[in-house]
Amino acid sequence: MNTVFPSFPPENIPSILLPIVSLGAGIASAFSPCILPLIPAIIALISGRKKITPKHGFFLSLAFVLGMAFVYSLFGLIAGSVGAAFRFSPFWYYLAALVSLVMGLKLLGVLKFELPSGYSVKRPEVSGYSGALILGAIYGVASSPCSTPFLSVILALSATQGQALLGALLLFLYSLGHGVLILLAGTLTSLVNKLLSFKKGMTYFQKISGFIFLGIGVYFLWLA
Repeated sequence: MNTVFPSFPPENIPSILLPIVSLGAGIASAFSPCILPLIPAIIALISGRKKITPKHGFFLSLAFVLGMAFVYSLFGLIAGSVGAAFRFSPFWYYLAALVSLVMGLKLLGVLKFELPSGYSVKRPEVSGYSGALILGAIYGVASSPCSTPFLSVILALSATQGQALLGALLLFLYSLGHGVLILLAGTLTSLVNKLLSFKKGMTYFQKISGFIFLGIGVYFLWLA
């Protein structure tokens, strides 16, 4: 029996690589020009501008990252659910290819257009681990425009899989990578200055990510 569309997703897609790509994209996004300079301010918000021990700083930062991960996981859940609703349409592969190619060219500097840079959020009157968790959730919403090149590609990839839980997992891994520098800086406060001096390295991360996204885009065009 002939079908109008090919099976979706095809069996030969290397799904096992998607978690690695998601985690790597999250780490790369943490080095973006509008995220890295915010780390000292984020750590100050988490700690309430008080001196904290490395152990306390680690758990506060972890609570913050988990709050952010919760928000991003919801994004992935929605993307996977929407993809599942149109599971037998190759539209998602073309969309993932388009997003990956455009954002890859953006990171390489071939395409030049402005992206949202996020929003400033005042610190709510919260404290402790629950407060850090809430701050992380707020940061996840407020900072998502700043990570558009990376976040949009992972969301598109989540939609191609047509599985809500897998989409949530991919975005959860992305958020862990996105928050790894926050976790390190919260634990080792001396690391903040070193991170800020790594500005030249941000360019290399973006270039590498750009080539990876181009490869993803070409691959999804081939699958479609």
